[in-house]
Amino acid sequence: MEQKELNALISLLDDPDSEVFSHVSGKLLSYGSGIIPALENVWEGSFDPIIQERIENIIHRIQFDGLYHHFQRWATEDSDDLFEGACLVSRYQYPDFDFKKMKDTLDRVKRTIWLELSHHLSPLEQINIFNHVFYTILEFTPKASSRNYFIHKALENKCGNSLMLGVIYLIIAHDLDMPVYVPAGDPQVGMQIVIRLRELGVFVTGVVYPVVPKGIILFRMIPT
Repeated sequence: MEQKELNALISLLDDPDSEVFSHVSGKLLSYGSGIIPALENVWEGSFDPIIQERIENIIHRIQFDGLYHHFQRWATEDSDDLFEGACLVSRYQYPDFDFKKMKDTLDRVKRTIWLELSHHLSPLEQINIFNHVFYTILEFTPKASSRNYFIHKALENKCGNSLMLGVIYLIIAHDLDMPVYVPAGDPQVGMQIVIRLRELGVFVTGVVYPVVPKGIILFRMIPT
């Protein structure tokens, strides 16, 4: 992409001819995210509401298309990476959110929980400690709000709806090598964990054979 060509296209953004604008916008879209800074500079220096609106729409379309392709790749290649999926959801509404700040916050939460855990503890004892640190000490709280669907907001505010708290819970459990299941598949132990989680505001249900192998109980988070 040559700067001269880019400047020529930008100069035509206010063209009243719909066919001309369609060609210009299509060409700008083909350049991808690399031209967003240039478009933002034009937007800031323009006092024409038509140009500003058209630039906003083009930037949004570029960001959406890029995110769509990331989602496609994630769904086909890395769908087991729950953290990346949650970040992609955040980028839809907040394309410029501070990833490093969010990741640092998540790492601090993980470290706080990790310091209280021991591999000598039973699965139920580990989960009880996990829940105590996460919900009581760190004070993560279930709260219904449209903002609380986004992982960076839930971590920043220490509150989220049941779905996002469940996502954060599973991410941390996975990273700490503490899968949220009962290896022995003991129904009584599983029911105790379900009851304890529900008391803390995290609604789960047990998943057993034939959905999962015999001898294992998985806990599935239920959105509310």
